[in-house]
Amino acid sequence: MRTIVCIPWRGGDHDREDALKRVFNFWTEQGLPVYTSDSGPGLFNRARARNLAVEAAGTPTAIIIADADCLVEPQAVARAVDNLQDVIVFPHDHYLRLDANGKVKASSHGIATNGGVLVISDNAWERIGGYDERLSGHGFEDSAFWVAAETLLGLSMHVPGAMTELFHRKSRGRHEGDRELYDRYVAASGNRDAMSALVSEPGRR
Repeated sequence: MRTIVCIPWRGGDHDREDALKRVFNFWTEQGLPVYTSDSGPGLFNRARARNLAVEAAGTPTAIIIADADCLVEPQAVARAVDNLQDVIVFPHDHYLRLDANGKVKASSHGIATNGGVLVISDNAWERIGGYDERLSGHGFEDSAFWVAAETLLGLSMHVPGAMTELFHRKSRGRHEGDRELYDRYVAASGNRDAMSALVSEPGRR
């Protein structure tokens, strides 16, 4: 099985660059190739950056989509890859956020997030069609991808373990201009025909 890590990334912020160094080192220490990608000129589009990173990776069997500020436990990653099916597998089931001093500032237990780090097979990735690049801002693209996956593939799996968000100054909130499109994903949730039509629309990728 060829497993790769794809990280959406745009430089220019000291805190985020420090976080990326730690994240990049973590994944390479696991013996995994890491592909980073920007989305091109203009507003940083995380959906497009992720799609481009996967395309650059060639023909992986297992795809790890990871944010540039999140660490997970190595044993949870190994279990997620070993138990990979054609559904999303999250190598974490609780979330920690650190402050500038490296102390836990916030935490959530149970199924706390639909993003950060996830593992998906190449077959499942193609069935969803990657991330919707029309969700050009930040925030809704993770949720739309998860809703599409739960409808087209089945319920996601969560491997026990912590995901830790490293400190950086928050500079991006949800892009409210994307809400109307995201609401279409919510409306199609649970309806395979409607969701298949939505992920096949022109301009999505």
